[in-house]
Amino acid sequence: MVADAQKPFISVEFVRAALDALIYIGQNRRPNPLHYLALVDQIISAPEFPRIEHHREYALETLLLGIITDTYDHYRRLHGLLPISGDISLAAALDALRQCRETGAFNLMGWTVLYFRYVRVDLDITNEMFCNMFGVDARTLRRYLQRVLRQVTDILVNQEWELRAQLWRQHLVNSLPSTRAVRLWGRDTDLKNVRKAILSGDAYHFLITGVAGIGKTAFTQELIRRLIEDQFIDRLIWLSEPPSVQAVQDHIRDELLAKDTRLTIRDCLAQSRVAIILDGAEAVLTQNANGLITLLTDLDQAIVCMTSQILVPVATELTYVILSELRRQDVVSMIEEIGNMRYPIDGELQHLASLIADGVGGNPQAVLLAFYNIDSWDAIQIGFTQVFDSIYKSLSKDEKVTWLAFALFPPGQAIAMEQITGLWTSDTHQEAVLALCHRHLVRYVSFPEPVFQIDSSIRRYLESRYLHDEEARRSIDSLVARLIDGVSHHLYLDVSIVEGLLMSNWLNLPDDAVSLLLNKYWQDGLRLGHAARWQQILAHFYARQQNHCDELRTMYIYANVLRRVSEFDAAWSVLDRLISLTGHEGDFVQQGWAILESAILLRSQGRYEASLSYLHRAKNIGINWRVAELAEAANIEQAQILLDVGKVSEMHEVLEGIPKTSRVIFLEIEGYLLLDMPDHALTLLLDSFDLFNKSAENKVSVHILLGRCYDRLQRPEDARFHFQVALTLLEMSGNKNLLGRVQGNLGALLIKLQEYEDAYRLLYQAEASQHQLGDQVALAAIQHNLQVLDRRTAN
Repeated sequence: MVADAQKPFISVEFVRAALDALIYIGQNRRPNPLHYLALVDQIISAPEFPRIEHHREYALETLLLGIITDTYDHYRRLHGLLPISGDISLAAALDALRQCRETGAFNLMGWTVLYFRYVRVDLDITNEMFCNMFGVDARTLRRYLQRVLRQVTDILVNQEWELRAQLWRQHLVNSLPSTRAVRLWGRDTDLKNVRKAILSGDAYHFLITGVAGIGKTAFTQELIRRLIEDQFIDRLIWLSEPPSVQAVQDHIRDELLAKDTRLTIRDCLAQSRVAIILDGAEAVLTQNANGLITLLTDLDQAIVCMTSQILVPVATELTYVILSELRRQDVVSMIEEIGNMRYPIDGELQHLASLIADGVGGNPQAVLLAFYNIDSWDAIQIGFTQVFDSIYKSLSKDEKVTWLAFALFPPGQAIAMEQITGLWTSDTHQEAVLALCHRHLVRYVSFPEPVFQIDSSIRRYLESRYLHDEEARRSIDSLVARLIDGVSHHLYLDVSIVEGLLMSNWLNLPDDAVSLLLNKYWQDGLRLGHAARWQQILAHFYARQQNHCDELRTMYIYANVLRRVSEFDAAWSVLDRLISLTGHEGDFVQQGWAILESAILLRSQGRYEASLSYLHRAKNIGINWRVAELAEAANIEQAQILLDVGKVSEMHEVLEGIPKTSRVIFLEIEGYLLLDMPDHALTLLLDSFDLFNKSAENKVSVHILLGRCYDRLQRPEDARFHFQVALTLLEMSGNKNLLGRVQGNLGALLIKLQEYEDAYRLLYQAEASQHQLGDQVALAAIQHNLQVLDRRTAN
C-alpha cells in the first residue's frame, strides 16, 4: 500500500540500462524492473496506446524520453535559452552546445549531453564532440552524465510516488458507498466543523445521529471523501450495519493484519492513518457497552465515525453530531436544483417545491422520494413512516420482487446489473431495476461499470417488510431457495454475497442451506484473508449444531479457521471432540482429516515430534481407506516439518511421487537452497515457471526465489533484477512482511556490488519494517548486514 511504504526504490543503474537500450538496439534486451512501474501501467492502459510487441519497453522509453525532453527545456529556459526544436539539425545542435558552454552551467551541460545522446541519438554526436564543445575531458563528461542520470532517477521516483498516491486515493474513494460526490443541502456548517476537528486533532471519534433518511450516510461519505482529498487518510474500512462489536473487531483484523503477523490492531493504527466507518451502528452501540468502550480504546488513533438513528451515551470520549431536518429554504433549493430537468417551467417547479416542503417536512430521503414518486400518492400530506408503504403498494409484482432481491446483498455493496438479474433469471428483470432507479428506490452508482445500491434506510424497510409482511416473506424465501438450489447445482456466488447471507441477523437461513454455503465457500473466504469473519460465522452455527453428528464437516472447518486466527486452545477443544465423535460414528476418513488438522496445529506451535506422530496416524488412515488426497496432504505437512528442522534429504524422500503442486515445488526449491544447491533450485524453478505464473502471489515468490538462486550462483546482476521486480510488485501490494525481507535481501546484495548508498537506504527501511512486525529472525539478519556495511564504508 502506497500510504505505508517508503518512496519506491528505483536505481540509477536500471534507468541507465533502459536508456542504453535505445542506443544498442542490436543487443539482446534484458528485462528491466522499471517495466513494472505504475507509470508504465498507466501509459499502456491509455486507449490511444498502440498494441505492439514489447509494449512495456516502449512505454518506459516514452516515459524516460519525455522526462529528459521536458527537463532539458526547463533548464534552457532557466538560463535564458529557447527550447530545442524536435527536428533540430546537426548544425543547430552544435550551436546549442556552444550556447550551453557559454552559460557555464554544469547541470545544463549534463542535460544537454543526456538529450542529444538518447533523445536525438540520430544526430550521432559522439562523446569526443561533447568534450571538444564543452572544453572538458572524458572523465568530467561522465561525471556530468552520472549527475543528471541521478536527477532523472529522482524525477522518476517522485512521479511514480505521486501516481501511486493518486491511485491509492482513488482506491479509497472507490471504497465509499458511492464513487460520485453526493450533494448535501444545509449541512455545510456541520461538515466544516467535523472536518476541522479531525484535521486539527481535536477529535477523532464521532457519533452521527438522526432519524431514518436524514442523511447520516451521505454526510459521513462526503466527510471522508474530503479527508481523502486532504490526503489525511491512508486506509479506509467501511462497515454497513455491523451486527456486533465482535464482528467489527473481526473485520478490522481481517483488513489490517496480515496472516501470522505478531502485530496488534493498535500497532497497525500507529503506522498509518485509518478511518473506520460503522454505518448503521445501532447493534454495536446497544448490545455490549463494555465491549464498545474497549473497541474505541483500541481505535484511539483511528478516525471512527458511527451513524445511528438513536443517540446512545457512551462512557468514553465521543463527539456527537446530531443531524436535524433541513430548513424549508434548503428543501425548496434542493427540489429546484434536482428538478430543473424534469420541470422546465419555473413556476410549476417552485409550486411543487413548496408543496413537498410543507407536506413532507425537512427529511432529505422523504423529500427525494416525494419528488420522484409524487404520481404514486393520493396526497402529498404524508408522514415519513408511511412513505415506503405507499410506494411499495404502487409497485408492480416484478418491481417488488426485484426491490426485495437487493436486500439479499451485503449492506453497502455495489451490485452489477448482471448480478441482480442473472442470479434469478425468471424473477428479477433489468426493466424493473431501471424503474426502481428512476423512482429513487435504487441508486445508480458510477463505478468502473454501472452498478446499483440501496440506501440504509431502504434496506431496513425491506428487512422490516420481510419480518412483518407475509407476501414479502414468501418472495424473499423463494429468492433464497432459488439461490441455494443454484449453488447446489454448481452456481458460483461472489464470496461477499455468501458472507453477507451467513452473517445476516434478520434472514433465518435453513440449517441445510447454511451447511451447503459453509462447505462450498469457506476456503475461498480464507484465501481472501477473511479468517476472523469466518470464525464468527462458524462460531454461531457450531453453537447450534455441535450435537448433530451429521455436522462433523462443520466442526473440521471451524477448527481449521480457529487455528488460522491463532485461537489454539479453542481449536484443540473442537478437534478433540471431532476425533472422538468420528471414531464413535465410524467415520474414519473424516477422523483422518481431523487428525491431520491436529498435526498442523501442533506444527504451528513448534511441537514437531507430536505433530509427526499425528501425521503418521493421518497417513495410515489415508492409505488404509484409499484416500490418496489425505495421505498426500500428510506427506506434504511432514515435508514441511523436515524442512523446518533442516532435514532436507529426508524431505525430498517424503515428497517423491507426490504431484507437483506449487507448494510442493516451493518446498523442494527451499530444500535445494538449504543444501547450497542453487543450480538444482534454479532448474526446478524455471521448469515450473508456467505453473507459478497463474497466481499473482506466486509471481512475487518466484522472483524472490530466482533472486536467491542467482545470488548463490554468483550472478549478482540477475539476482538484483529479480529482487527489484519483487520489490516493485510488493511496494504496490501492501505485503509489509515480505516487503521487508526483500528489502533486506536486495540490500545485502548491493553491499556485494559496492553500491553502499542504496544498500543503506534499503536496509534502514527493512530494519524499520521488521521492528514494527516483530520478525526477530529477519531483523537479526538485517542488523548483521548493516554492521557489515558500516565496516565496508569505514574502510
